[in-house]
Amino acid sequence: MRGVRFPRKGRRKLLGGWGNRTGWLVVRLICARVRAPMAQTAPRILAFDTSAQLTALAVCVGEHVLVEEQVASEGKHAEVLLPKLQQALDRAGLALSDVDVIGVGVGPGSFTGVRVGVATAKGLGLALQKPVIAVVSLIALAAEAASLSAAEWIAPCLDAYKGELFAALYARRGGELELRVGPFHAAPAQVRERLAAESGGAPLALIGP
Repeated sequence: MRGVRFPRKGRRKLLGGWGNRTGWLVVRLICARVRAPMAQTAPRILAFDTSAQLTALAVCVGEHVLVEEQVASEGKHAEVLLPKLQQALDRAGLALSDVDVIGVGVGPGSFTGVRVGVATAKGLGLALQKPVIAVVSLIALAAEAASLSAAEWIAPCLDAYKGELFAALYARRGGELELRVGPFHAAPAQVRERLAAESGGAPLALIGP
């Protein structure tokens, strides 16, 4: 995380290097969540995330990811998103009218990026008369951490810039992740203190950039 150092205290398993893959995790989680309740109908899903510097998108049909891409859009999501979505559908052999569900990442992250993604998802959903589902970036990170660590407590973090972090705290409960804190943003020391207090000082898996 640029300019941010987390205090080296407490028992933590660090799962770093995910900053540039957050959008990828978001679109993957969208596809997984849609498939679960609609497993028999092989839904065609158009998913995207514009909350970070990269534009991430995927086209899925049933259990299959047909197209998946991350684009170095340098924050110019409004210029990049729609053309890239059309290109992805073309590569998947689908028309926009074939899409059953629109999925969008809703941050936390860049305010402008989130606004572009949400407005695009709402517009497509309205035009196509299709449902729109939203996924928070931090739960996508937490789900990935849960697959990599056996820790009971999971704390996903993202760079909020200006020396702060976006963070949340999840607990494993019956095979599911239960939100216990957040999302919130604060200085790293304050994030650490709040996470430690809420988890009772128990070991936790910290995942982030």
